[in-house]
Amino acid sequence: MKKLLAILLSAVCAVAVMVGCDAYRPGNDDDKWYEQVDPSKTQLYVSNLKGGIGHDWLYNVKQRFEAAYADHVFEEGKKGIQVMVDTDNSVNGAWLILPTSEWEVYFSENVPFNDYISQGQLLDISDVVKAPAYGETETIESKLDESQKTAFTAMNGNYYVLPHYEAYRGLSYNVTVFEDNKLFLADDKDNGNEGFIMRLTDKRSAGPNGKYGDYDDGLPATVEEFFKLCDRMAMVGVTPIVWPGAYVGYAEYIVDAFAQAFMGADACRYDLTFDSGNDTVEIITGFNGDTPITQQISVTNENGYLLRQQSGKYFGYAVLQNIIKNIDKYVYSLSNNNSTFTHYDSQEEFLVGEFENKPIGMIADGNYWWNETSVSGAYQRSVNQFADRAKAENRNFSWMPLPGVWSAEDGETPATELVLRDVMKSYCFVNGNIADKPAKVAAAKAFVSFCYTDESLQEFTTTTGVAKGLDYELTSEQLASLTKFGQSCWTMRQEGTVVRSISGNQMFMENEQEFTAYLHRSTVSGQSYQTPFTAFKAGVSAKDYFMGNWIAQSDWNRDYSKYFAV
Repeated sequence: MKKLLAILLSAVCAVAVMVGCDAYRPGNDDDKWYEQVDPSKTQLYVSNLKGGIGHDWLYNVKQRFEAAYADHVFEEGKKGIQVMVDTDNSVNGAWLILPTSEWEVYFSENVPFNDYISQGQLLDISDVVKAPAYGETETIESKLDESQKTAFTAMNGNYYVLPHYEAYRGLSYNVTVFEDNKLFLADDKDNGNEGFIMRLTDKRSAGPNGKYGDYDDGLPATVEEFFKLCDRMAMVGVTPIVWPGAYVGYAEYIVDAFAQAFMGADACRYDLTFDSGNDTVEIITGFNGDTPITQQISVTNENGYLLRQQSGKYFGYAVLQNIIKNIDKYVYSLSNNNSTFTHYDSQEEFLVGEFENKPIGMIADGNYWWNETSVSGAYQRSVNQFADRAKAENRNFSWMPLPGVWSAEDGETPATELVLRDVMKSYCFVNGNIADKPAKVAAAKAFVSFCYTDESLQEFTTTTGVAKGLDYELTSEQLASLTKFGQSCWTMRQEGTVVRSISGNQMFMENEQEFTAYLHRSTVSGQSYQTPFTAFKAGVSAKDYFMGNWIAQSDWNRDYSKYFAV
């Protein structure tokens, strides 16, 4: 149904743009965007997928860009530039019809850029990427990491896209609820309070990273401690977790977040590169009862099917299975497969719960959820409806690092690498259908360069609380201007490792959809399941679901043998 809807939306979009873009097209709350075309200026039409990011960041950069180029002549007889923004865009990158579109610069997500490059639909922007951004001395390329440089140019050596925003999925937690209910774990496990702090001044445990005195002190260092925390929440009247019942795929965010904590950054990358070099990953070859039988392997194209069997992925399923077994105790009631309870509802309940004596500890969502509450209006509604406005305005939420260790012996200090997997495939690109229009090409390239200055990258983060997928710093003042949730996400990004959903491996590039979509489908006893949530609700075990997700070697050879080494 979603695929059909996306196709229909694409068709509508194609028809809409063919009638001409003579003004902004204001959406429900976007009247401020309405602007008539100024015929004395060159127009640049920019499509921005609103999503959880909104348009405010683009409005800011639009104003500065137009001012900077106020006297520039892109077209004979015209002076200056006017950026026209598609505020109605609800179609993501995978469903765009670029050849017939009048939108010239895109900021979108779920972009299969290698497909578009191979079809000649994107404009080569190598000259922009390899040059300094507007007014700077360092190139935009210098802000990319090696994995990006390799993947972006792997098709034919040229650049056609630049990273847009980083999107991680997992759990966030309400710090105030944790503090009010003393939900942090104490360093003294035998303190007479079941190992939880009794005072906020108590020394907290080292947390999942195994280090004291930093961002994750007092958070669970093992999965056993995570469920101990959930039990504690339920005991003191806090609902542990909320997710949107209308989209039970959000429960997979928990699976993936725990899986990547168990796997570590390198093993996560092998899902994309199919090359572990001299390193190995741990896979499960079977079970002795409920005990996994494991083996260490080196990953190549030939045995890439075994990556579905990584032990960390099994533990991710095992965590969710245990949550579902205790769903009435651990999960907000409307998250239980309620078709009308959307992600916006989930976010709003998470925001208002502590003020309505219905506190919720954690939310399964992306790092963009906080900004999404501003876009949807949920944040402002939560502020307006409570008498203590100051408290409602100054909320304290944080991204939640998770443990990649199931249990630990007494006296042992487990440590988990902080991994942030950028899954949204969000990029900026220029429509290739303007290649024969020199003025449009010049304007588009100038705008892209302007959007990737340090100033613009910083402004994007201070506006949205979300990081752009490049290397840049925030000043202390800029960091302080972020919400506490935004500060926590930036800290995690600085302290952890970001794994991006890209690869220069030809097998990956030519089969990206197969390797990045529908990863949790499973067949158990002849029954097909699209999500683990549905299966676990039906009583399927994590072990059986995990094994039903494996890829047969014969199927792998049939589909990908042409990529094997000769």
